[in-house]
Amino acid sequence: MTDWLRLDENELTIGDLEDFEDIVGSPWEDIRPGPDSAVKMSTKAIKALVFIARRKTDPSFTLEMARDVKLGELRIEPLRSDPTPAAG
Repeated sequence: MTDWLRLDENELTIGDLEDFEDIVGSPWEDIRPGPDSAVKMSTKAIKALVFIARRKTDPSFTLEMARDVKLGELRIEPLRSDPTPAAG
């Protein structure tokens, strides 16, 4: 089973961003695409994004559960720097 990680920045709450920053210890902007569209994420950032995305559809999903998601089961769709929705 593949877990798709899709986060629409327009759907995130201030609480989501605050939780991300608490978990990761750095500002949300640190994972936004740069001019070359490359984003490098720490393991903590991936864990935080998995947690934030999954708890929106499963309120019982915990941060500890996010630690157990296997990388081979995860496809991360990059955050977009423009408001155009991703195709697909």
